[in-house]
Order: sequence, then structure tokens, then C-alpha cells
Amino acid sequence: MNVNSYVRRCLPAVVGMLFANPALSFTVEQAAAGRAAFEQSCIACHGATLRQLPGALLAGPEFIAKWGERGGHELIATARATMPPDRPGALAEAEYLGLVAYILQFNGGTPNAEPLN
Repeated sequence: MNVNSYVRRCLPAVVGMLFANPALSFTVEQAAAGRAAFEQSCIACHGATLRQLPGALLAGPEFIAKWGERGGHELIATARATMPPDRPGALAEAEYLGLVAYILQFNGGTPNAEPLN
């Protein structure tokens, strides 16, 4: 089985597992704010597809495999501790929450009424 057929077959199930965790709920507003923050602070390195940095893929099966069973708090903490690389932790808490919401949405997550916190 080649990688593409594996991804097409397995990715929907893995995405479902990732977003079955209620700790990864987020709102439409958070994702929209996160997209704006991403375009301002992150797109130059991570690219529009969130897959520009091979060692820091933020979308696709590699991202899902790495973060699918972890809690949202861990993803937020990692973003805060490492990004932006020249000044980790420099963004406001709401910006980190929005960025993670945008990344979750980009990976197939569906916003709802419960904010990411």
C-alpha cells in the first residue's frame, strides 16, 4: 500500500480521534483570529499550507499522528514555549489559543460554541 492510499484510508479516522477530545473544542471566532495571527506571525516560516517546514508540519497526517492523542493544553504550551522562534512566549494568550484553533480547523476540526482554553 502506498502512502497516499494509506492517508486517504486512515486520515478520516485519525482526524475523528483528534477532535473527539472535548479539550480541543474551539469557536469560529478563535479560528478566524488565529488565521489572522498566523498570517501575520507564522506564514513566512510555516507557509500557507502549514507544511513548509519539514520538521514542524502543522497540517496533514504527520501532525495528526503527533498530536492526535495529546490534549489541547499540550499543543498550546508547546506553541507558547517555542514560537515565535526568536521570542518564544511573546504573543498574547488569546493569540496562542487562536493559532491552535486555526491549526485544528485547518486539519479538519469543526468549530462549536465551546472555546479553546
